[in-house]
Amino acid sequence: MKDEIIPKLSVIPSRRQFISNTLHNAGIIFCAVSLSNLLQSCETNETPSGNSSNGIQIDFPLNTSGLEELSKIGGAAYLNVPNQNNNKDILIIRLTETTFLAVTSICSHQGCSVQPPDTDNSNIYCACHGAEFSPQSGNVVKQPTSGNATSLASFPVKYNSITNSITITF
Repeated sequence: MKDEIIPKLSVIPSRRQFISNTLHNAGIIFCAVSLSNLLQSCETNETPSGNSSNGIQIDFPLNTSGLEELSKIGGAAYLNVPNQNNNKDILIIRLTETTFLAVTSICSHQGCSVQPPDTDNSNIYCACHGAEFSPQSGNVVKQPTSGNATSLASFPVKYNSITNSITITF
């Protein structure tokens, strides 16, 4: 009857076994937490980085310092507009005599800066993980080596040939 009330004790581990088991379990917990944090960081970074449209229109004369490359078709320039595009540069590309593309310069995969096309037939490129985007639209044409990218956030652009300026709507 006494045996039924008092449970029998299992074998008590040695100090070496106890320390080994404790470190083993701590390692498993540490790895699980680290892996969880890593997976969460990947998920939260794979979103478009541009702001939602707020309707603000800003004019930029093409003879402004830093925009000289936009005088030729295929030319590209970075432009930082305070309080727009999360205070990150936008990339502007002159597509034709009268059309321009303005997109965020931040890759939608993990937030690295994108590079403008280096030739007439190349894409906007992110050197961090190899994502490529259309220089005509900002749409993804090649996914990064790991994960997924979405199209670059774009901003409408109008060209005024009389004033040789562009108006970008944010």
